[in-house]
Amino acid sequence: MFRSSVPSSQSALSPERTLELANLCLENARTTKNPEVALELCAEATTVLSRMKQFLKTSAPPTDSDDQSLREGIATTYLEIGKLQDSLRRRDKALVSYKKADKWRYVRVIQLPPPSTV
Repeated sequence: MFRSSVPSSQSALSPERTLELANLCLENARTTKNPEVALELCAEATTVLSRMKQFLKTSAPPTDSDDQSLREGIATTYLEIGKLQDSLRRRDKALVSYKKADKWRYVRVIQLPPPSTV
């Protein structure tokens, strides 16, 4: 089970708190009216998730439902980052996020959304 701490810029966070931090960045990206700020917040969320990825590589493989839930949470966050990037007409970045989302799932169930028409 992933119960150790993920290093952050200020302190060590649990993987669950790290995922929460990434989702807070994503939430703020969704609410800002400035597309540049939204893209920067998406990048920050991705950076936070990347730190967790590095940590999880050194952890024991997931073995229980909590670990599966964490992986699903990471996949969902990457998927949501991709959707937001796509809506901001950054399909290149969105595709990278979609692929990362797919890699975090045990069962490959993500279908890439069509390009945004907004």
